[in-house]
Amino acid sequence: MEADLICRYSNAGVTPTQLLYVDCDCCLEGRGQTKLQQRFGGWPDLVVKLDLYHFMRRLASGCTKDAHPLYPIFMAKLSCCIFECDSEDVALVRQAKREQLKREGVPGITEKMVDQHITKDELPKHCRRQTRGEQQTIVLIECLLNELMGEKGRDLLGVPLLDQERMQHIWQTQRRHVKCIQDEPGVLLYAQTGTTTKEGIILPNYRGEKREQWRCAVDETADGEGCELPLDVPKTIRSGLSAVTTGSASVLPLLPTTLTTTVLAAAATAMAGLRVITPAAPEQQRAVDERCVPGMERVDCLAEYLVGLRTETGQTLNNQQASTLIALWQNLLPYDQQRLTYTARHQSIFVKLCSIYKSRKKQGKCALTRWTLILRDYSKIRHLVLANGAVMQGTTLQLLSFSGTISD
Repeated sequence: MEADLICRYSNAGVTPTQLLYVDCDCCLEGRGQTKLQQRFGGWPDLVVKLDLYHFMRRLASGCTKDAHPLYPIFMAKLSCCIFECDSEDVALVRQAKREQLKREGVPGITEKMVDQHITKDELPKHCRRQTRGEQQTIVLIECLLNELMGEKGRDLLGVPLLDQERMQHIWQTQRRHVKCIQDEPGVLLYAQTGTTTKEGIILPNYRGEKREQWRCAVDETADGEGCELPLDVPKTIRSGLSAVTTGSASVLPLLPTTLTTTVLAAAATAMAGLRVITPAAPEQQRAVDERCVPGMERVDCLAEYLVGLRTETGQTLNNQQASTLIALWQNLLPYDQQRLTYTARHQSIFVKLCSIYKSRKKQGKCALTRWTLILRDYSKIRHLVLANGAVMQGTTLQLLSFSGTISD
């Protein structure tokens, strides 16, 4: 078949194909030509490359399961390790977005703010993507794998994303193929289809060739909260691993816990409408959990304050409430500021809500179950906290999303 194809090209006077993407048999590590290259011997200049989709799927087979909460993030960050956006194209998109924000009257515009407002549709449309080069790709992938083989690669139940032994074997085998996925110099993978004018800035519109189609499928697989298209990989890989979003819970970088009891008490006293809650003094005996880990009195203090927010009639926290929450959070021991796990010390809010609602409650002709009442108040508390940017930036507080029913 290959000989007939070469003959047809020759008879038609068509220039031979320069690039061929395959799912296997791309190289032999300098041990001569592969069987496929030998079959296309009539095209001595033909370059055989490994299809990027299959390369990524090979690495993905090292995951424990594709239903893992971190799997979409892993695929998105793996794509970041391989690709980078053209710097000139990105500069034009950023310039247009900055002008748009100015026109909308957004105050205090920063580079970070501009990047956050660039949509997923704008980058593929106006920015060409290219591979990063063999050495840089290897370094970034190894960095990503090393990070995810540690504690950051586990979900809230402690289940690891990567099978460490299997992934190490896969990477040792596939590492040599990184050179096979790099863009071939001189081969155009994009075609300009027109231009778009935004805020007086002319942006080119690009259409990717067939190799880019797999990336669209990968982006759909990795689509979700926390998987934004990156503008530079060092920042996004770091933020993706330190601010992993799983479901509705966000894990942000830990902050130092240096707040005195006096300042905390003053902040709590300033609260209007809620009774004062102060942490236990250092000299007092510390409460411990079922594993004798101290600090439960501080966890209980924060939980009690959060439960008190259920009676708030507004939809947002005021500055004093946000400051008090941040202060209570920073007063926790470092152990309690780590990533959330399912232990009794992290269920204090529900324990307190259960003590409030001890039975069903009649509402008209219907009776609301105990769980419905608890979940209603918890959802109100969660909304107030997650909707406050100061609290989200100043703490690593996690309030997970719960649903379903529990029998009374």
